[in-house]
Amino acid sequence: MAGRHTQRVRRVIAEVIPILSLLVIFLLLAALSASILPTNKLLVLIVVVAAAVAALLWRWFIRVHTRMQVALLETLDNHKDSTGH
Repeated sequence: MAGRHTQRVRRVIAEVIPILSLLVIFLLLAALSASILPTNKLLVLIVVVAAAVAALLWRWFIRVHTRMQVALLETLDNHKDSTGH
């Protein structure tokens, strides 16, 4: 018979295994790419520039995303109407 903590243990395992898998993949990726990545200072500069560009273009990104959502919904509605279901 299963114990009273079986559900908790299953939930913890179901949450921990994906996190550990992602961590291992990240560490392997970092180890394999360390020789081809630029220096830490240059990586920080790249991240800062990317964050600044994203902050400056945030409203534009939102407008583009909204247009894409509307286009997708219209396409799905047209497809639904043409199939007759």
